[in-house]
Amino acid sequence: MKNKILSLLLILAFFLSVFPAYSIAEAKSAQTEHKISPAEGEYEEGTVLVTIASPEETSLTREGAASFDQDIRIREAYDLGDADVIAKNRQQKNFLSDKTLYVSEVSSNTYSTKELMNKLDRKAYVVSVEPDYIQNK
Repeated sequence: MKNKILSLLLILAFFLSVFPAYSIAEAKSAQTEHKISPAEGEYEEGTVLVTIASPEETSLTREGAASFDQDIRIREAYDLGDADVIAKNRQQKNFLSDKTLYVSEVSSNTYSTKELMNKLDRKAYVVSVEPDYIQNK
């Protein structure tokens, strides 16, 4: 009886140790192939809102032309305080504990909204990128 329980525990431990590594690798490979596009709705073409969690200001949180691409301009940037408020679990909370959450309005006369979203989504510290939807009252 003890041998059966021990065998089952070993098999369970094996599956639990393999699954997280597989899912992390799968998520990273899917992320590199992933192209984002605007959801349906009316938005200002060539303008996006970028959410950033970083330990200090970046080129996406300073107003003016972006240092990595002169065709991209940061119109406004807002400091929203501690980034750990967006954490969904303890591991994320620990990771975000030394970071500040920013939202920047970013625009370009050269890139479309879709191109801007795909270009900025790959930048370090970027949490999300979405079109600047027009709000109707």
